[in-house]
Amino acid sequence: MVPFKRHESFSVQAALDNEPTSCCAEESTLLRWKRAWKAKKQQTELALKSLLAKEKCHTWNLLDETSLLTNIRTKIKHWLSFVTKLLVAAGFEAPT
Repeated sequence: MVPFKRHESFSVQAALDNEPTSCCAEESTLLRWKRAWKAKKQQTELALKSLLAKEKCHTWNLLDETSLLTNIRTKIKHWLSFVTKLLVAAGFEAPT
């Protein structure tokens, strides 16, 4: 789904959610995924809000503390795959 990634999104998602994973990635790779996610989390949040505003004519207060991304993460089992597909299809950069 994302160029140059050798691991499934489920493995990356498990690492980001601090869940146990059977992924054979080294600890340094897991830490790199987490750093990359932390660096792009706010950008991803704003991109998702932008997409929703465009599609549903819904406006967001950009300073609102309510996190669309947190909402997605709690409600959708494979949230990273879902978010990545949305962003890439809309021409945004992948979140990880």
